[in-house]
Amino acid sequence: MEVGNGAGVPILKSGRQIPARETVRFGLAEGANGEREAAALRIYQGDLKVASENRQLGVMVLNGLGASKAPLIDVTFDLDDDGILTVTAADVASKAKIVHRLHAESGMSKDQIEALKTPEFEEGEAA
Repeated sequence: MEVGNGAGVPILKSGRQIPARETVRFGLAEGANGEREAAALRIYQGDLKVASENRQLGVMVLNGLGASKAPLIDVTFDLDDDGILTVTAADVASKAKIVHRLHAESGMSKDQIEALKTPEFEEGEAA
C-alpha cells in the first residue's frame, strides 16, 4: 500500500502462507480546508520501498470521512485460498466503508499459489 510520501508499506509480505488476513490503521493528513472528506488508497503487489516500483493492483476511494481533521482508517487485507485479495477500508469515526475484490492476475502460477496455502493436518494428526 502506498502512503503519503510515495513509500510502499508491505502488509502481506511475499511468501506468506494463505489464507492470510492483516489489518493496519492509517492516519491521514488533514485536507486543505482543515478537514478531509475522501481518501484514495493505492494497492500494490510487491515489497519494494517505493510504491510505484511495485505492480499496482487497484485504487479505492473512501468517501464520507467524518469531520475529523486527521481521520483514522482501518484497512484490512484478506487473501483467500484462491489468491483473491479483498481489501476493506473503514473510517474509524464515521464508519464509512468500502470493499474491493482484486481479481487481477497475481503473476503467480496455480502451483505457486498452492505452495503458499496453509498445510492441513492429515486425519489423526495432532494440531
